[in-house]
Amino acid sequence: MSEKSGSTDGAKRRPSFIQRARSSLFRAKKNGGSDVATLRGTSGSDFEGTAKVIRGSGSDILGCGCFGGKKDKTRFLLIKGPFCFVFSKETSSSPKYAISLMNMTTDVKNQSRGQQTVLLESSLGDVEYTFVFSTAEFADVADRFAATISQQAQAAQTKQVRERLGHDHLINNRASIFVAEKIALSKLDDQPDVPVTAADVMSSVPLNPVGY
Repeated sequence: MSEKSGSTDGAKRRPSFIQRARSSLFRAKKNGGSDVATLRGTSGSDFEGTAKVIRGSGSDILGCGCFGGKKDKTRFLLIKGPFCFVFSKETSSSPKYAISLMNMTTDVKNQSRGQQTVLLESSLGDVEYTFVFSTAEFADVADRFAATISQQAQAAQTKQVRERLGHDHLINNRASIFVAEKIALSKLDDQPDVPVTAADVMSSVPLNPVGY
């Protein structure tokens, strides 16, 4: 009888997932909502680093600056679960936008002149983002970034399959992942538009029939 009571007391002392999630959400609201510390939570992030972030492949027609195109700035990146959060800097109060890693793959290019590029590609092979990392401090930073994306994308796909099969009980999300997902969903629409490329322009130009 005493063993049963002790076990019950122990269960009461252990915070449930919902209690931990509520606690994390309370801390998020108290701290302003979505800064780096809030996303790290108590379990930390899956990846952090800085890189130049380019929407698409970088081959847009405005990239040359001839039409007022802006230079790409170095951003602070934080991956938490199946989302990559892009901040202006580590001390920013909130991310500029979030990127879903679901069904994404990466293509890591060879190092060149102290830099290494990682292409983030959709399941159709389209380049969604280009990340340019400096390898001066950490030579493997691009490889770690790509490996984290692969791991989290696979985890997200597994979660999706389990949800479709009704196996929600097999999903064991950290409370901080729950908070990160809430923040990400409010920031996905803030992503920059995909730039127009020269190929896009040419494909929209009507071809004159032969002889005209």
